[in-house]
Formats: sequence, structure tokens, C-alpha cells
Amino acid sequence: MNTSCFKLCCVCIFLSVSVCVNDTLKACKLDSLPLQTNFNITRYQGLWYGISVNRYYVPVATLSDIKIIYTSEANGITRIKSSGLVLNWWCQVDDGIGVVCDPEYPQKLYVSFSSWWGILQGERPYWVLRTDYTRYAVVYSCWRVTQDGSCDPDRTYIWTLSRRPTGHSQSELHEIYTALHSACIKADNLIPVIHSGYCNL
Repeated sequence: MNTSCFKLCCVCIFLSVSVCVNDTLKACKLDSLPLQTNFNITRYQGLWYGISVNRYYVPVATLSDIKIIYTSEANGITRIKSSGLVLNWWCQVDDGIGVVCDPEYPQKLYVSFSSWWGILQGERPYWVLRTDYTRYAVVYSCWRVTQDGSCDPDRTYIWTLSRRPTGHSQSELHEIYTALHSACIKADNLIPVIHSGYCNL
């Protein structure tokens, strides 16, 4: 290979890498996240079980037995009732509401809860990244936006939900991991949520 061909190959490789990096950075920005299309809150409502999280939103507490019931109302508000076992001895039950601020993006809800912790945190984004309504859902929440329009990795929250407490099947995991990758989230960061049936909802 002569010097000219070598230089040309180097330029092509550099441009290819630059395009890939730029595409990745673009995908990581909040306004480019590939959220669930044609989201239907009526199909989404009902009982879900928390199966995994990437981090606990209360740093000093571990949660298990996470259950959530969503109820869609005619006024566009979604009622939320959740429960979870905190530190393996206390069942926390909380009520909240979800509101869609822009009807063009029904998969982007903003949720607030009535507990002391919910009041302290205020309204938080609840974006449905992916769901098939009958088996699994992936929820994304960004609690701090960086200057470049992406989410601070340390303030990015992910939940995976299932209609059953036994976890996700391999086919579901494939779809979930694909959704996480598209949102620049590493699947190996997920922490499993244990279900013992201790808390009722």
C-alpha cells in the first residue's frame, strides 16, 4: 500500500468513527431518546411489578416487593398507587398522580407523590421508553440535564416492569436491553428487585 492510499484509508476510518461518535452523542440527548411510539395509557394502566432498577432513588434505602397500579381518568390524569418493602421490614404505600404536559407526547408523564419523600422531591419525569403493554415496560427518568442536553449519568433512573412478579423472559430481556442501549444505559447496571409477597397493594 502506497502512502497516498494509506492516508486515504486513515481519513476514511477517522470519518467513520466520527460519524458513529456523533450519532451516539445525538442519541444520548434527551430530545433524541427513542421513546415508545403511539403510547396508549389505557392499555398501560393496571398492575405492574418492579423487576429491576439501575439505582435506588433513596440512597440509604433498598426496596423490594415493588408494585404499582396505574389508573387512567377521563380528565387526562393518571392515578398511581405504589407499594414497596423498605429495608426488609416496612411496607411503604404511596399515592401519586401522573400528568401529560404535551398531548403530542403521551409517553412523557410527569409524576408527583404525596409522601414526605415525594413532596421533598417534587414532580419528576416518567418517560415510557418501551412497552408491549402485556409483558414488560421500561421507564426512564432524568433528574438532572447537562449543558449538552443529555442526562447526568448519576441522576438517570431506570425501572423495568412486568405484569408478573417472576421477572422477564429471555425474549423480553432482549427487547429491554435494546431499549436501554438506545438510551445510552448499560444493562449490566440493573439491580434485581426481589419479590417475596410481603407487601400487599
